[in-house]
Amino acid sequence: MGASVRSRGMTLIELLVAMTITATVIGGLGSAIMITSRAAPQSGDPLKARLDTLHGADLLAAELAGAIEITEAEPRSIAFRVRRHNGITRTVRYHWSGVPGDPLLRTFASGEDVEVLAGVQRMAIGYERQQGSVAPRTLTHPEQIVSIITGTDDDRYTVDDQAAIAQPFDPDLPEGTVRARFTEARVMMRRNELLLPSGAVTVQVRRFNPDTNRPGRLIAWGEVGVSSISYSYEVVRVPLTSHETPTDGPFCIMVVCNNSSGVTAAIDRSSVSGDWRIWYRDTPSSEWEHWSGSRRLVHSVRAVPTTKTDPDPAPIRRVTLEIDNGSRPVRVGAFIKPTPGGSP
Repeated sequence: MGASVRSRGMTLIELLVAMTITATVIGGLGSAIMITSRAAPQSGDPLKARLDTLHGADLLAAELAGAIEITEAEPRSIAFRVRRHNGITRTVRYHWSGVPGDPLLRTFASGEDVEVLAGVQRMAIGYERQQGSVAPRTLTHPEQIVSIITGTDDDRYTVDDQAAIAQPFDPDLPEGTVRARFTEARVMMRRNELLLPSGAVTVQVRRFNPDTNRPGRLIAWGEVGVSSISYSYEVVRVPLTSHETPTDGPFCIMVVCNNSSGVTAAIDRSSVSGDWRIWYRDTPSSEWEHWSGSRRLVHSVRAVPTTKTDPDPAPIRRVTLEIDNGSRPVRVGAFIKPTPGGSP
């Protein structure tokens, strides 16, 4: 038989010492946990609020540093395009409602708003632009109709070497038009029985003075031989010679003739658009008079307008953000470095 092995037990002293050490360690762990929990930022803690503010501001500044174009620049919102590693550009937008306590939100490609910072009390985004100015842009548009009265010959007026007729109009031009070149006029008319085969009808575009009710400075002109006009009413096309002119103020289309028999211009009585009435004079020395009612000369005028837009603001070179969510305000800035394909 083999010899038996006896295990040695713990003495009472050893057991008491071990229990004391264990209790001390456990007590220390509890104290450490309590101290750590008290030291960690709590909801409403100014330290946590400041850390959150720093995180939100740094996130915005870091993304701005990679912006290739600013597409929205407002005091409480900013949107910009960034280029991802695969070359695709995406728009990022940060915005705050302006209501104290509402969060700062971030919108990305998915279109969903994601909270970046809660409880924002105040936020201001500033923009610093590059020095220098950008010239205004001008654009010459295609030829278009700027005045038109349609209708039939329900009334008429004879234009000859004594009498003339003028129809005021406000040109219908694109927004931002600063000048125009009148290119063509069309008037419905017919020729009368000619005593003399010579002579011409001259169609003019002039300034019109509403205070004196008189045609003013000559702007454009063109003529057509009387003998080339039909005895029946037709729309006679008259190309105009003109230089560009400012488009402020009313104009008028004026029809004159140097033939004693002259032509008869068609007057429409059904047209009621606009406030301008037709004006006429029976002799070169007589005063201009107007017809009552809604009579209008049947005509159209074409022009080539030129528009001018306000200059684009200079590119943004730096963006600053000041934000406060109840702690000490945080201020950060980011320089915008445009890359090919973007021009902030």
